[in-house]
Amino acid sequence: MKFKRSSLFFAFLSLAVMNGLALATVETGKKSDSVKIKPDIVLNDLVITPTSVLGDGSHVVQIKAVVTNPVAKSSTGSFVLLAQKGPAASRIDRVIAERSVAGLSNTGAMVRAPFAAVLFSDTVPPGTTVHYRVNADAHLEVDEANEGNNIKEARYSTAPPIGDGGGDEMVDLGVDLVVSRVEVTRGIFAGREKIQIIPFIRNMWHGRTTKRIKISFTGPAEVSIAEWIEGGIGPDETIRGGAVYLERGDTIRPLCFSVVVDISNEIIETNEDNNRCEVSCFGADDTHEVTECPITGPHEPII
Repeated sequence: MKFKRSSLFFAFLSLAVMNGLALATVETGKKSDSVKIKPDIVLNDLVITPTSVLGDGSHVVQIKAVVTNPVAKSSTGSFVLLAQKGPAASRIDRVIAERSVAGLSNTGAMVRAPFAAVLFSDTVPPGTTVHYRVNADAHLEVDEANEGNNIKEARYSTAPPIGDGGGDEMVDLGVDLVVSRVEVTRGIFAGREKIQIIPFIRNMWHGRTTKRIKISFTGPAEVSIAEWIEGGIGPDETIRGGAVYLERGDTIRPLCFSVVVDISNEIIETNEDNNRCEVSCFGADDTHEVTECPITGPHEPII
């Protein structure tokens, strides 16, 4: 009987130890899950581009939304982009379509964060303005580090120029492009120390252009580069240009350069002489600097 009791005791003890190990394994798994790095779905860009004109004057437009996940060692899993439209910014209530993205896995080893370009299409009737909104992760399927950067809006117009009230002639109000602001930051981007430059372009007058807008960075050979704004710019609108990055081996000399919009005058403007912004030199010890560019006129059509 003693032997049997001992056998039962040891069998019970073994079972308890095994269960304890199993529980420890589960707890360990839970602990591992608690330190999982959250991804971030960022809607970087929303571009409206005309692709064709129909017989009735309607424009067929392509709506391109670019999403990225900049968080290293994270993965979004699948998520949905929702495109909507409306007659005004406060009345964007009609669904165009939904598009699914399989996922954006950021290994941290790539120079550029993983991205996806998602396309939608729409038709804009003649003489109208349509406001568009795209919402990334529209169904909140992904637990993100930042939920506040998933939405972008843009508008597109086929409306004619405004009449001058004096007859059948129409006044083309035109555009006047200026560089309004430049932000320069030294930091770690994609795992390497770089200098980030972000320009802001403003249309000072009441017309619009749908042409691509070229932004040039001029100065020493190391900053002889260019960036583009796709889809043009609307009346009295300011658009943040895409960031450019410089990797400098020499960190002693200050970085001095200018930013010029539409350097080749491909877009007809009311004033072609106010497109340049001289940026304050960025020193070796500087980490962040904002240049508010002085803006000169006139901006109205010169008659």
